[in-house]
Amino acid sequence: MTLRSPWTERRYELSLLLAGPWDNPHRRRYPGRLSGVLALEGADTQRLEFHLMAQGFHTFCTFLAAEARSPPWPRPPQPAQQPAAQDAQVPAGAQRCGWLGAGAGGGATDGGGGDAAVSYIVVSPSFGLSAAEYVALLLHHMRYHAAFGVDRYLVYTEGPGTPDLAADPRVQALVREGRLRIVVWDELPHFFDVDDVGAYVRHPYAAQSLIYNHALVALWAEAAVAAVVDLDEYLMTARKTTLQRVMQDCSGDGEEGGGAPVVSLQVLRRVGYCTGCQPTAEGGGGGGGGDSGGGDDGGRRLRRTLLGSLLDRDQLRDSHEAERRIWLGGSANGGNSTVETGAAAGGAGGRGGGGGGGALVHPVALYGATTGDTEQKSVVRPHLVAFTNPHIAYPLPGLRAEAASSRCAYWMHVRSQLALRIRPGRFTDVREVKPEFRWPLGELAAGARGTGLGPAEGAAAGAGH
Repeated sequence: MTLRSPWTERRYELSLLLAGPWDNPHRRRYPGRLSGVLALEGADTQRLEFHLMAQGFHTFCTFLAAEARSPPWPRPPQPAQQPAAQDAQVPAGAQRCGWLGAGAGGGATDGGGGDAAVSYIVVSPSFGLSAAEYVALLLHHMRYHAAFGVDRYLVYTEGPGTPDLAADPRVQALVREGRLRIVVWDELPHFFDVDDVGAYVRHPYAAQSLIYNHALVALWAEAAVAAVVDLDEYLMTARKTTLQRVMQDCSGDGEEGGGAPVVSLQVLRRVGYCTGCQPTAEGGGGGGGGDSGGGDDGGRRLRRTLLGSLLDRDQLRDSHEAERRIWLGGSANGGNSTVETGAAAGGAGGRGGGGGGGALVHPVALYGATTGDTEQKSVVRPHLVAFTNPHIAYPLPGLRAEAASSRCAYWMHVRSQLALRIRPGRFTDVREVKPEFRWPLGELAAGARGTGLGPAEGAAAGAGH
């Protein structure tokens, strides 16, 4: 495959990197990474127009590089100032990738660096929700992960609900503030598979893979850090940190691999259970506020027994409607509804969790227990990974992927956020959500106290920070 200039007739070689082995039928659905290093001359530096040629094909695609860039994000408005102009155009003349230029933030070319780069969360389409319900879940997610320094959300949408989502005033406000971008995904074809009876059905993982790789390309020029997750997945870390620092703090970067930087961190998921939603949970639904550091084996066994009693299938089933209402209760007012939680939230809130019988600072405060999960989700540097699937991002040759210890970080997967999803069989690897992992809830509660408002209103007021 090559790029050919229609203006200078020069050809530029390209390389295609695929997820091997190719005899793995699942990996045939992963997009490949087509890339090249181009030294442009003459008219090509101005036109940035090329024909993508594939050997053996009689036709070609036209690639307009100047128009392929993502439009600039608006700057968040400053106090007593007008918002920055949002109609900035790509400058004329020769183009350079943003992360190669000055002021792009440290570590752009080697995968290292501190907190200079912008942090993103990438979200794929959510099916079967109204626009109001989707926005409620999105705002819960954005409020929580603001504690990790996440600056921007790149949200993909498709289907008939997109116009309603775009018209939502809360969405419009976030777009104006430069915190949210909506990507309409209706123009690209879907990958279809054949089901057991021979009918063609849409393959969701293939569509997600294409979307996520589109996001990596869209962020390629920014030297950003990005997490590729769903709205029912919440980052839990053992200490206060940022999304960028997690890649260093939880990877052992530099200790192995001959100094090759970690550019893809695989963070394990754990299934979270709303123990605080259960009316029969004594002392606060899940032991989240208890003494998690006791050293005696008897105390640990007792806590595991109490947690196991909370993970009763009948109780989880009976309390699921309350769990769903808590997540969607703010669908009409921004996802920040004040929920009176009573005694059940007291322990589940833990330190800074907003418990104690008052207003709930965030639904995550009610989740006091988790069980093991085999899936992972990635935190990546988009310009240094080759491609990704919904769970694992593959680094460029010579760079490194590494798995994070769940003692340092994990994604709490709220599997029953909207629909009851409890797998058959006994619960395994049952753990409490320890108080030190609840620090983002304390940040939300402190933000509410600082504004003089209640937890829900204060979190809404601080959402633009």
